[in-house]
Amino acid sequence: MTKESTYTAKLPGPDGIYPYTAEEDAIWGELYERQMKLLANMACQEYLDGVKTLGLKPDKVPQLSDVGRRLHETTGSRRRRCACAHSTLALL
Repeated sequence: MTKESTYTAKLPGPDGIYPYTAEEDAIWGELYERQMKLLANMACQEYLDGVKTLGLKPDKVPQLSDVGRRLHETTGSRRRRCACAHSTLALL
């Protein structure tokens, strides 16, 4: 049985910002709150500290540029763009 989806990945604008809608931000918020409630008593403190350090919050989908900046500020690492080919896969 194949799975079909109408999802199309977003591409960033010229400024590197992904144009998430209010609906997508709301869905992110629901998922974030649900996960954080579950993880509060299950995840190690380092993970929870990492979420805070990265500035992840329920009010909006995080922008990769913001996460990348915070990673660089705390670890010195930098993210790099990579070329990749997109293809459609049929899942059996």
